[in-house]
This record gives sequence, structure tokens and C-alpha cells, in this order.
Amino acid sequence: MREKPLVLASILLCSQTAALADGVTEWDYSPIRVQPVFESSWQVAASDMAKTSGKSNPTDEPAAEYKTRWFTSNKVHQYLGIGSIALAGLTVIAPKPDEDDPEDGVHHALGEGAAVLGGLAVATGLGFHYEDLKLNRGFKDPDNLHALLATLGTIGFFAAVDEAPEGGHAGLGVVSGLAMLTAIKITW
Repeated sequence: MREKPLVLASILLCSQTAALADGVTEWDYSPIRVQPVFESSWQVAASDMAKTSGKSNPTDEPAAEYKTRWFTSNKVHQYLGIGSIALAGLTVIAPKPDEDDPEDGVHHALGEGAAVLGGLAVATGLGFHYEDLKLNRGFKDPDNLHALLATLGTIGFFAAVDEAPEGGHAGLGVVSGLAMLTAIKITW
């Protein structure tokens, strides 16, 4: 039963590595054309007149439409954090396991999933945003506070999963979920 979180973590880590490799491409400079804008002072004067008359330069091409990519390293980090919160919320409402096998059931699997996704979110956050952390600014810096709350929330998720069969883990899980939710809210 303990292999499932490791397999899930390995799969998500491999997809994260693919996201990192996705950004490594050759730059294509072919659309960039360098040409003199004005060859003489007559063209400068004509250009000034065109601006005042409201006509645009007929050689201007429309700007290319900007498309946001949905799968980047930062988005992987965000999706992992949001997924951790979603699984934690589902863990709260999932039916509790039977007394005879407390580690078998949807509640336990969702709790482990929330902990693993939280751990991967913290790992990707440290990997992709380490330059944003400035320890000399303390916890007044939103990036530092985000990292602290997310790390504490993830540690709390793992501790709640570890305590789960004996009981008394609900409060720890809820407080950890609130810490993760606050960490996400700080950056948005």
C-alpha cells in the first residue's frame, strides 16, 4: 500500500521533467527582419504627416496574437498545489474506512494523494522559484510566506496520513489544508 504514493510521485515528477524539457528549443530568428525605417529626411517628414492625418504606414504588419500556454513549469506547480487542495477537500467529505482495515478506502487514498501532490508542489516551487525567496526580507515578503505556509501544510498532510489509523488526525488535516489554501491565496 505504501508503493502507491511513490508511483504517483514518480509519474508526476516525470511529467514535470517533460515540462522542463519543453522550454528548451532553438530560437527561430527568421521572422525578424531588419531594415532601415527611414532612408531620407523626406520619409521622416512624410511619416510625421501620416501620423497627424490618422493614416497608418501600409508596410506595418499586424502584431501576432499572443497565446498563453497552458502547460509550463509554473503552471505545473500551480496545478499540483490546486490538486493537493482539491484532494484534501475530497478527503474531508469521503466516507471513513472500516474499523477492520483503516488504511483501505477512498478516504485514506485521497489523503495520501493530497500529501503527495502537496509534496510535489513544494518541490516544484522550490525548483522553479528558488530565486524569488529572499530570506533577508523575512515573512513580510509574500513569496517567503507562500513557501512557508505551503511547506507547513504539506508536512501537516503527511503527518495526518501517518496518524490516520489511530485517529485524532482530522484537526491536523484541516489546519494543513487551510495553510495550503492561504499559501495559494497569497500568490493570486
